[in-house]
Amino acid sequence: VNMGRAAKQLVDAGFQGTLCLFGGDILSAALRSLQCEALTPLTEIEPGVVLSRAVLPGREITIVTKSGSFGSPDVIQKLMQYAEENQ
Repeated sequence: VNMGRAAKQLVDAGFQGTLCLFGGDILSAALRSLQCEALTPLTEIEPGVVLSRAVLPGREITIVTKSGSFGSPDVIQKLMQYAEENQ
């Protein structure tokens, strides 16, 4: 299963969290599979790591995106901390 289809399976199963997608190719595949109608940046968590709202058919979800070459070495820890502080 490619990452785009995996993201769609999660969302279709009722996933309520924030998708974290690292790498432009993975993001592109996921947005295509999810039939994303719009992606609106909300805030930059750190340089190159962005929290966005994605408009999908019938619902909206939040997505954290990170370009493959951006982000600090401890970016995953920072994302977890950010999530805990902003629930």
